[in-house]
Amino acid sequence: MKKLIVENIKTFKYCGKSFIRQEVFFKLMTAAIGYPFVLLILHLTLKVAKVPYLTNEVAKRYFGNPFTVLCIVLLLLLISVYTMYEISMITVYYDYDVKRGARNDYGVTRLVTVRFLSFFKKKNIAGLLYGILVLPVLSVTGTAMLIFSPSVPKSMININRKESIIIGVVYALMLIIAVFGIFTANIIITEKCGFVKAVKKSVMLVKSHFIKTILYILIWNAIVALVIALIYLLYSVIVIGGVKLLGKNNIGVAVYLTALRGLSSSVFIMILVLYIPLTFLAIITMYTVYMNDDSKEKFLRTVRHAKPKHEKIYFVLSWILTVVTIAVNAYYVKNAVMGNPFSKLGIVKTPKITAHRGSSGYAPENTMTAFEYAVRDMADYIELDVKQTRDGVVIVLHDANLNRTTGVNKDIWTVDYDYVKTLDAGSWFDESFSDVTVPTLEEVLVHCKGKIKLNIEIKPTGYDKNLEQAVVELVEKYDMVGDVVITSMKYDVLKEVKRINPKIKTGYIMSAAYGKFYNMEYADFFSVNYSFVTRKIVDLIHNNGKSIHVWTVNGSADMEEMAKMGVDNIITDNPVKCREIVYSKYSNEKIMDILKYVFE
Repeated sequence: MKKLIVENIKTFKYCGKSFIRQEVFFKLMTAAIGYPFVLLILHLTLKVAKVPYLTNEVAKRYFGNPFTVLCIVLLLLLISVYTMYEISMITVYYDYDVKRGARNDYGVTRLVTVRFLSFFKKKNIAGLLYGILVLPVLSVTGTAMLIFSPSVPKSMININRKESIIIGVVYALMLIIAVFGIFTANIIITEKCGFVKAVKKSVMLVKSHFIKTILYILIWNAIVALVIALIYLLYSVIVIGGVKLLGKNNIGVAVYLTALRGLSSSVFIMILVLYIPLTFLAIITMYTVYMNDDSKEKFLRTVRHAKPKHEKIYFVLSWILTVVTIAVNAYYVKNAVMGNPFSKLGIVKTPKITAHRGSSGYAPENTMTAFEYAVRDMADYIELDVKQTRDGVVIVLHDANLNRTTGVNKDIWTVDYDYVKTLDAGSWFDESFSDVTVPTLEEVLVHCKGKIKLNIEIKPTGYDKNLEQAVVELVEKYDMVGDVVITSMKYDVLKEVKRINPKIKTGYIMSAAYGKFYNMEYADFFSVNYSFVTRKIVDLIHNNGKSIHVWTVNGSADMEEMAKMGVDNIITDNPVKCREIVYSKYSNEKIMDILKYVFE
């Protein structure tokens, strides 16, 4: 075991720059091609299965559709082919980087292709199963993370005792097969023998080193788990320490939970990206130590050296393709940040958080201060209300009368904005906000552009002058069509907004949900009083291709319940508290206890 560990350390130490460059290029190229392909398959399968929005309730129908099953099988085959190519690449580069053989990139790439194509020979075709069987099963840590990931709904893994026993037995059998066949692909690639012979040789090797092999697999998975745990621990210490030193409690909670959620996803992606190359390097090391002969040297001499001209051309082309794939992936990341490309997958979705009239629990509603707080508290959206003054200025105000928030008993349509902007709109909340005024929609758009999205509720008074037109023109003026949704309790308002600009998303506000409201043509989503929301209503809306926002949710239990139901957006007066409730599943209880201690 000591020799095995020492050799493995040497393997990771001597992996050359060329190997790392090839791995990075390979992953970038895979993402550039695979990302749009997966999206295409997703949309096609949803369309064929007639499932506009994938929820737990329709998952059985979706995954039971023959076309979906066919696409899943196709994806598994492609993943296997992809894995075997990567294994071929890793094996070849291992020999030339770790074993210090003379080589050039063109010759090695050519050899990688030759070795990979050997899997498509009739005698080796069964070897493709290795890519979708051995490595995933041997990744005990990865399997555990997938099962217990907060992104996986508990209803999907809520199985009875009989089912759990069957699954356990199947997994145990797969694990046994995976362990005894662990060197199969390595033998096919390096010794150029058939699949059956490779399996037999792998079984013999494992039998003669069984305890050592099992221990090594367990140690490797333990190391992976330890690294992940250390990343979380270090990150938690840094964030908690920083929050305690700075004393910015509310910001600290929002930043921490958002970052921890991102870290959780990032760690999972990191495992998917790094596990195969690192694990197979470890497997190659085991194989080399077990064999302990010079069979590899014969493999080394099969490389054909390229002419200097060909090597230069290959080098230039590889770097051009690398730059192109980096640009393509950057574009994908931008699109993913701007909008969720997997928004139809309700079974793995986390609701967005909207600050109701800004962070109105901490500052006077519908004011720039409340909006600044919402940005600070990292809300996804700000919900605000707009009306029109006598002189046609679109202002941010909830009531038709100014009395409640400014103390002046005047209807908004009877005064000009020059008068409105002189009023104190903050003292009613707290004397410290006495300098706060009623903002215009234009001011809000300018301040929030690039920082946060807006949910603009149009509240007609009956005295307006083309209010819908004025709002849309302002949104278009500041190029925020993609960062704004417009809502109203009046359906005709939404219809007019869609007539002016069909690209703007609209939402119909409902105090209660009843009847066949979910197929309204001019409403992209429904904003519903949370008291009337049930799982059935959520599914009806989703399965008609629309989304659901709920308002105004301030209780912890209600926030948690809405998130469990799979709503798309929670509107609340306290976005920090809502973020803690919704995102706390991305953190373990111990860390949350530490956080509560620090912040309280």
